[in-house]
Amino acid sequence: MWYKNGPPGHLTMKSNVIQRPLSPHLTIYSPQLTSILSIVHRGTGAMLVILWIGYFMIMDREFVYGSFYGTLAGSSFRSSTAPFRELLALAGRSYHFFNGMRHFLWDQGLLLDLKAVYSSGWAVVACSTILTRTYIVLQDGMQPFFYSR
Repeated sequence: MWYKNGPPGHLTMKSNVIQRPLSPHLTIYSPQLTSILSIVHRGTGAMLVILWIGYFMIMDREFVYGSFYGTLAGSSFRSSTAPFRELLALAGRSYHFFNGMRHFLWDQGLLLDLKAVYSSGWAVVACSTILTRTYIVLQDGMQPFFYSR
């Protein structure tokens, strides 16, 4: 049903006239482990794509862009935050790997009940944390992979 509302010739649907509350939004939901892990998995996947493209841009910069680009960009990559950026990259790679293994098990029909989903989620977080911390301990004085002398 249509109502005449507002300026002359303006029609409004009946459902727009009735004042209804807005649908629930993200602010009323508490974050769940499964949703957080899913969002982080997508983010780390995007990060890996960016790192992959960036790696080849750095390695092929003189071939593709000429020696001027290599001189200009080479100095900006050797900053004091490079070890931290590499640590974040490793943490993302290790998390994405372990969570990918979890998804592979799901594709095989394993670990699909609610308790196993949560326990495997915590196992993914633990394994990626252990792998990242092991790398920190073993890599004393981390040098970024793009560091050249």
